[in-house]
Amino acid sequence: MHLIPNIALGKVSNRSVTWVFFPRMYPLGAREVGQEELAQIYDHCVWPVMLEIANESASHWPVSYQAGLCLFQKDAGPLAPGTVDIPWFQLENFTPKLLEKLAHFEKFRDAYFVHKVRGIKLANVHELDNDKAAQEMYDQALEFLDRNKLDPGQWFADVGLETFYLDHIVCWFTDGHAELLWHLLPDMEDARLERMVHGSRFKKDQINLLSQASGFRLELPSTHAI
Repeated sequence: MHLIPNIALGKVSNRSVTWVFFPRMYPLGAREVGQEELAQIYDHCVWPVMLEIANESASHWPVSYQAGLCLFQKDAGPLAPGTVDIPWFQLENFTPKLLEKLAHFEKFRDAYFVHKVRGIKLANVHELDNDKAAQEMYDQALEFLDRNKLDPGQWFADVGLETFYLDHIVCWFTDGHAELLWHLLPDMEDARLERMVHGSRFKKDQINLLSQASGFRLELPSTHAI
């Protein structure tokens, strides 16, 4: 999904970022949204919508993308962008109107939002076999969302399990990577697993200079899932 051109639109609370993705730009071979597109998005989409739904706060917004660059760039130094709040009670008006404005441009049609909650590692710790605690931590992590408006089929959670042993440092043995994969993917042929360990999709994370201790990341084929 990261190959589809996108922009960061805003931040919700301290941990959630909202992006807008432009799938029509993907077949064009574009890797990112350029300055020309950013100007079009702001001047013809974001700014007109804000004038329509929150005219009382218009004085806090740059009147154009170019004006914003002049405002947030001092002399010839780097950009120091500021932020402007969209009233929470206007979000339901803002999002459909923004998509409607974007649809006036061929390359921005079919745009969609992606919301990512990040940076909450160790913020919601619970016992692995305590289902009640797990649900409480999950609810706490997403408490800023209106859960009644979420489609569970459009959300996924990236879960990490941390193994520890009191007063010890726990590491994976490099020689044990294949054995761990055999445990995780019991239905896969041994020969194929062995090829995956030595393939380009397998990335080893060596711990400092300890060649015998390392973690790993593996990108599974699209035809196989755990």
